[in-house]
Amino acid sequence: MVKRTASAQDAMITGHGDATIGPAGTTLDMQTWGTALTLDSKIVPATDPLNADISVEFLGAMSASSSDSVSLQNYTVIRYPAQ
Repeated sequence: MVKRTASAQDAMITGHGDATIGPAGTTLDMQTWGTALTLDSKIVPATDPLNADISVEFLGAMSASSSDSVSLQNYTVIRYPAQ
């Protein structure tokens, strides 16, 4: 959904993403920002079929070895209607 590169000046970065299913199809919306990283916001249509399985992956990496870390704080998947 989203890919950003933060700088060493960012003490923290965060992001948010949603997938919404409506009469016109599925829409993805994403927002990311940090202490120095500017706000980025996107809305795009999804092309995946509604009846197909969807994989969710969370990937994070540091550009060089350090004592800093990347962590996932929370995620929620709601399937509606439940099947």
